[in-house]
Amino acid sequence: MEGSNSSSFSDFQEEIKQSNEKHSKNYFELCDICKKKVLIKEGRFLQNGTFLCYNCIKRIEEFLNFGTFNRYDYSYIKGIFWVIIVFSIAPSIHFPPLFCIPIGLLVIIIILTIIEKTSNKRALRNRKRTLYPELFGIDLNKYLDFWYKKPPDWKKRREKVLERDNHSCRICGSRKGLHVHHIVPQSKKGSHKLENLVSLCPRCHSDQPGHSQGLEIAFERGERIKEIIYTSKKELKARKYYECYICDGDIKPGDYYIRARTYTETYHICFKCSKKYYIY
Repeated sequence: MEGSNSSSFSDFQEEIKQSNEKHSKNYFELCDICKKKVLIKEGRFLQNGTFLCYNCIKRIEEFLNFGTFNRYDYSYIKGIFWVIIVFSIAPSIHFPPLFCIPIGLLVIIIILTIIEKTSNKRALRNRKRTLYPELFGIDLNKYLDFWYKKPPDWKKRREKVLERDNHSCRICGSRKGLHVHHIVPQSKKGSHKLENLVSLCPRCHSDQPGHSQGLEIAFERGERIKEIIYTSKKELKARKYYECYICDGDIKPGDYYIRARTYTETYHICFKCSKKYYIY
């Protein structure tokens, strides 16, 4: 019995030692793309547990944000053709057979535009292939769907979600200040797949579990600031209590504040908000 207890205790100690080594910064992990062993502090774990080194993370971000590559540019030739078309219209009215000149040039411009787009697209692909050979032939979505923060293609995903939801909140139908919300949050290993994303307005977003009312308050303050269109403003010393129009805070007697006026409205703005939102 004593031997079995001592062996189980030693196994338990070994497990603790291995877990401590794994979570320490000196532990080596295999990168899923470049297949190199790097220190755990030199990379990041994705939401699904996949490990990527910082070098591969940087190269993926550069690959997705590469931009355009214009090897073929026929804009100068097309500009000359447009000038010829403009000056050939008037003679063509008096002599109809000359209409073949502008029509033929228009056809040439369309053909040049198609060649330009397809050639530049192919050139961009070849350029990416030479600069990032290790990323071709890999489905990057299996990494981007579980990115440790907002993925590099977040703007495209956001646009797709808004288009799917008709640019309206899925709960109340509002169209103002829409956010894209994770149904399963990232803190609980939620992915960035379109099935896990939904369009919500600031009010409905702040009502979700784990979200504060700060989202709604910030949106309302922004809307209030847009409404302030004043014809005159003064820096005054308060003689009585006022309520700040932006933050709803108290302006006590003796405090300096900004009074903005229109022909019909008067806004009392505390000194802190006036400096923060440049109303002075």
